[in-house]
Amino acid sequence: MQLAAAGLLALEAVSSVATTLIFTNHDAVKKALTAQGTQIPPNMNEDAYINFVIATAVGFVAFFGLIELIGAVGSYLRWRWIFWAVLVLMALGGLGAILNLAALARRTATSPPIGVTIFQEILGIGAAAMFVWMLIGAIQYGPWAMKRPGPG
Repeated sequence: MQLAAAGLLALEAVSSVATTLIFTNHDAVKKALTAQGTQIPPNMNEDAYINFVIATAVGFVAFFGLIELIGAVGSYLRWRWIFWAVLVLMALGGLGAILNLAALARRTATSPPIGVTIFQEILGIGAAAMFVWMLIGAIQYGPWAMKRPGPG
């Protein structure tokens, strides 16, 4: 269970950061803002606003990627206390699977390629399955489904 959680979290972290860095560019953000009818604040020009949006998106994804990597390391090292944080991360990943289904059903000009969305959907389904597995293990045996305490 610990190794599966560590691997899934590491894969999610790397793929989400890579996807954001590859597909969040000036033209894609400009298309998305135009499609949504977003008004640029009067004290900013268009390029500055788009750069701000890109920096915010990359920062947000990098922050959660770092949290996922910490969860992966903690899972690999079998830290009991991180079990609950990893359980929450898996629940959020499972919710991501639902959002990805909506993204698959409603493709737009600013959507990433279909292969990327399908890969993210597979990761989301894996996270939902890990959540269920971890929850059952915690109910029956405790964190990480260990009958005896582990390190940490």
